[in-house]
Amino acid sequence: MPTGESEVDASPEGGAFPCYADVIVPRGPRRSFTYLIPSPFRAGLTVGQRVIVPFRAATVEAVVTAVHHRLPSGIEPRRVKKIHALALPRGQSDAGVSTWQLDLSRRLSERFLAPWGQCVKLVAPAVPSAAKSSARWFITADGRQSLNGSHRLSPDQRRMLERLARRPFGLAWETLRRSLGACALRVRTALLRRGLIAQRESMVSVAPHAASILTATARHQSSSGARYTGREEAVGPASVAFPAHVLQLWDSEGTGTVLLQADREARMGILFRAVKETLHRKRRVLILTGAISRAREIAESLTRADIGHVLLFHGDLTVGEKALVWQAMESHAVKVVVGTRSAVCSPVQDLGLVWVEGEEDAAFKEEQAPRYHAREIARMRAQLDDAILLLASSHPSLESLHAAMTGRALLWSVPANGCRPSTEIVDLRRFPAGILLSPPVIEAIRTALSERKLTVLFLNRKGYATLLLCRACGGAPCCPACSLALRFHKRSGILMCHSCGYKRGVPEVCPACQAARLEPLGAGTERVEEILRQHFPSIRVGRMDGETIQRSAEAEALLALARAGNIDVIIGTQMLFVHGEMIPPAGLVAVINADAGLHMPDFRSAEQVYHALRDAVSLSDATEQGRALIQTHLPHHHAIQAVVQDKPSLFIDTELAFREALQYPPFTYLVRLDVSGTSERHVRTAAERWAAALERTVESQRRSCERPAPSHGETIDHESVSVLGPAPAPVPRLRRRYYWRLLVRSPSQDQVLRVVQNTLADMERLSRSGGIRFSVDVDP
Repeated sequence: MPTGESEVDASPEGGAFPCYADVIVPRGPRRSFTYLIPSPFRAGLTVGQRVIVPFRAATVEAVVTAVHHRLPSGIEPRRVKKIHALALPRGQSDAGVSTWQLDLSRRLSERFLAPWGQCVKLVAPAVPSAAKSSARWFITADGRQSLNGSHRLSPDQRRMLERLARRPFGLAWETLRRSLGACALRVRTALLRRGLIAQRESMVSVAPHAASILTATARHQSSSGARYTGREEAVGPASVAFPAHVLQLWDSEGTGTVLLQADREARMGILFRAVKETLHRKRRVLILTGAISRAREIAESLTRADIGHVLLFHGDLTVGEKALVWQAMESHAVKVVVGTRSAVCSPVQDLGLVWVEGEEDAAFKEEQAPRYHAREIARMRAQLDDAILLLASSHPSLESLHAAMTGRALLWSVPANGCRPSTEIVDLRRFPAGILLSPPVIEAIRTALSERKLTVLFLNRKGYATLLLCRACGGAPCCPACSLALRFHKRSGILMCHSCGYKRGVPEVCPACQAARLEPLGAGTERVEEILRQHFPSIRVGRMDGETIQRSAEAEALLALARAGNIDVIIGTQMLFVHGEMIPPAGLVAVINADAGLHMPDFRSAEQVYHALRDAVSLSDATEQGRALIQTHLPHHHAIQAVVQDKPSLFIDTELAFREALQYPPFTYLVRLDVSGTSERHVRTAAERWAAALERTVESQRRSCERPAPSHGETIDHESVSVLGPAPAPVPRLRRRYYWRLLVRSPSQDQVLRVVQNTLADMERLSRSGGIRFSVDVDP
């Protein structure tokens, strides 16, 4: 067992209590370290407890994974460090990490090749350092009603109420004062006099009523303008009958996976019935979504349907609020937990149902270490608790569909009710190059305006233009820290890197050749708005993108205007789909550039475009002769034709054939390996070294496989493991670091993980000595 790295006298006395502890630290190493337990802690130190230990040049919090009476063999006593202290002072409770949480974190580490310490942080968030009582300000029930228009409010008063409405555990006065500035005291006095806010004591680390507080929060957080809310959602669609094969799985009370393909209304009815069935069997429910707004709406609807205590957990909560919710989730009084990606590791045991809403949503994939996929952890949780995993979507991912085709999941398809909007292609090849809004789209917008119908324009690119191109030398202003051209934002008069956030003013001449011939190339939502106003000067436009919408309240305010008929056109990026259920049905939906995502260096690009087009078309009003127009230079592409013809099988069959021919998931498993550093030469050398180590591992295992295998063993075809690269990453320089990339591919998940795992220890040693970083992304 690895040890600490300082030389101390470690000669503990024998006795009934353990003398040594193995701990895992939250940093990079993928192994545990052995420490000496000081005498005062030996009687009470247990597995799962948090401790403070010296690690290299720092002091960090760690978690105990094992205790020993004797020093493990192979470790020199003089090199063993001592545990400094318990993570929390005596007198403060620390439930630590339970055995099942440690086991889950270990499984996550093995499945996603992430350091165990990082995975422990997923299943056991940090505990607040102190439990102190402080006065906090809360919104009252009358305050919540006032946000829906029952009281007249000044802009500053509404701003304070909206801020408090987003914080179920209230806010300290200093926090409120900083956010509102000089007017804060005047606004607080006015709201307090009207009974719209109140002050009370709140314990930071104790939440006896956390469940009811969060349920009340979920009740008011959703916008009143959602398409389907409350009890109505649970009545009509709930009449959808459970098919026999799904009922058989339910009645067996065993684990299994069901892929539900249905529109949103049907899914919500089925969800309500499935939750009630699970609660009737005295089991608990975990519901996951990709967006916070969607989680709030589901929690609100379940609460209105008298489901019981519904707990809401998401990334917008503060550390203190997360600790409160985490404690509440451990209570058996809480039967239903609704949350986003991070809620998949919540401490909810005895699960009977794990529901993944919108299972194809890319938001379920974590892009920071540890790079897990919530859908796969949901599968793990269901297996551990013998629960049913229900993956729900109107257009499931190819991985899930392939699992159903090969018998690893039950497919439950519910036909959509109602009419389908008319969907047409606008072939951009028939119009001048660079045109943004074609004549058919302009004419369709004019018709929608005359009929007083809402128009939605979708373009998944914010800003004014992709870049400023010099017509003299062909160059473009680039980010000094990244190998990317700066995005042009005309209204704010800046060039911005959307990777690292670097900003600069717009130059008058080309930085390379000094020619005054810089012209915008490409288009974003800001430029669409400008062109739209040129055609329709008096038009009322709202934009939904990362530049105009920073908070959920801003999106809700914009959509409230649309529902009231005070907006003619909404222009938006993929943010439209996050709030899609709150957008009133549109008379016209136009996709400005359906091809943009098809050229991305990603084998899933066609699938992502297909999902986005399906979501865009669904915003049009099918009951009032809604129209959808798709502008494209590739009118015959299978992703576009499948949407226009409303034939999902056209896309699924074609795309799966491509994936199988090129050996991409779901037919193989991929692991992406990234090497980065400040010296391009050193990064390339390290990447080549990693590739050589991988090839040696594959060859070594291939030779061992040639020996006769045990009769009970599984024979792995090692010829199928392939190492691709190394090569520069698609974005070779990012935030002043150079990136090189490798891919390891195999039809066997266990085999591809084993090959990469066998090389990680050597790469970690190289990282410590040369400043090179190595990262692993399983299922990239």
